[in-house]
Amino acid sequence: MDKELNIIKIKEILQLKAKEIFSIDLHSLALFRIGLGLIIIIDLILRSRDLKAFYTDDGVLPRSLTIDSFINQYQLSIHFISGTTFIQSILFLTAVVFAFMLLIGYKTFISTLLSWFLYVSLINRNPLVFYCGDQLLKVLLFWSLFLPLGAKYSIDGAMHKKEEERYSYAYSAASVALLLQISFVYIVTALLKTGEEWRSNGTAIFYALMNNHYSTSLGLCLCHFPALLKLLTPCVLLFEFLGPIFLFIPFYTKQIRTIIIALFLLLQAGFGFFLSLGIFPWISTVAIVPFLPGSLSKKILSYFKHQFEQILLFKPKQSYQTNKSSFISPFSKNVLAAFFFIYILIWNLWTINPQLKIPTSFWTIGNMLGINQRWDMFAPYPFKTSGWYVIPGKLLDGSESDIIKDGEPITWEKPKIPSQLYKSYRWNTYLLYLWHHYSTKQFNYFGRYICREWNSTHTGGSRLNTFKIYYMEEKMLPDFSISKPEAKLLWSHHCF
Repeated sequence: MDKELNIIKIKEILQLKAKEIFSIDLHSLALFRIGLGLIIIIDLILRSRDLKAFYTDDGVLPRSLTIDSFINQYQLSIHFISGTTFIQSILFLTAVVFAFMLLIGYKTFISTLLSWFLYVSLINRNPLVFYCGDQLLKVLLFWSLFLPLGAKYSIDGAMHKKEEERYSYAYSAASVALLLQISFVYIVTALLKTGEEWRSNGTAIFYALMNNHYSTSLGLCLCHFPALLKLLTPCVLLFEFLGPIFLFIPFYTKQIRTIIIALFLLLQAGFGFFLSLGIFPWISTVAIVPFLPGSLSKKILSYFKHQFEQILLFKPKQSYQTNKSSFISPFSKNVLAAFFFIYILIWNLWTINPQLKIPTSFWTIGNMLGINQRWDMFAPYPFKTSGWYVIPGKLLDGSESDIIKDGEPITWEKPKIPSQLYKSYRWNTYLLYLWHHYSTKQFNYFGRYICREWNSTHTGGSRLNTFKIYYMEEKMLPDFSISKPEAKLLWSHHCF
């Protein structure tokens, strides 16, 4: 009898500990929801500056080329319905509306579903400007479909439209999946960093910081301290692997999580200040929110409570008593979440070990739902070659200008901050793609776009006649030095 009681007691302790580790406080989910909504809106605003260039048939990648060359039959996109600026603008505005609904928690499930759908659709429309931040955001939105994001600090909660508002945390297959998904981002990328640059000679961070497409003024300053970079390189690699594991330590969980979360935020701040990575550091910061203790999330939400009430135009009703039990997710949602978690687990295992034999049909679901993933940023090692673009153009009157600098005099000297040479991070990503995946067809479309855009705003002799696209390639060397740049001609184009 005593033995049976001990077994029961141990089982109860394990169950309680599992619930503590894998549950998500509803206040943290509310903060997570607000973060997702804000990130989507900011991303759409930033993308809209290049809407014509990247999402219309008058841009660098018309729909026909995307469908023929860059996506498969399972990667669907509503953005293919039209190649006009007007229709794409309508789709962008629609996405902003649903993202705002998600932010304030109105019709939360519907707004989450449509935000996820439109975001995956947008990514499929132009894969050439896709980067790791997009990959992370789309899987966060996917897992959000299975969680009660609108339970706290939402219009749904304020109007008593959701029963889950009475609970304090969510504990389900989806909560387990989301927390583990976030940990996979770091663990998998650490395991894929197999190059000696990461694991022995400590040059990886130098290569990353000196890459002209990622460089910032602070990052370039840091490159003057090679001894520090050699120390930081293994530290970053070790933390990316061990940090997520420590988030699931079964003792002193809240205390250890608080420390690890602070270190993760410090890591993302480092990415943001020392590398030009678009909004990736902000997306990664939002991704860590579900791990926050509920008390801390509640304090953060309370701090912005006044602004929140102004948005709602009335104060949320608080006539109910919140209890300490977990929200019980519907059985169907639990089953689906468990299935998809096993699916992405297999996907990540294959990423680590491509020798695993996986049927071709396996990839279909991931491509359709946008949960296909590969966390290989700077893996197995950062690029060791980099550079910047120079596009000398000859106008009809015989004069020459640097087209990439909007008509400034041509110079072959390296810009002070090369990553700032481009209009936006999406342009940076696109041009980096062209360099690493050379395609005459793609350069031809890029060339035609340059001609159209320049000549639509210039008349007479100032119209563009011909131009050449050069890439000033330089190599980063293991002794923390840079080779002399070499001009490589990539493309010649005639506008007439």
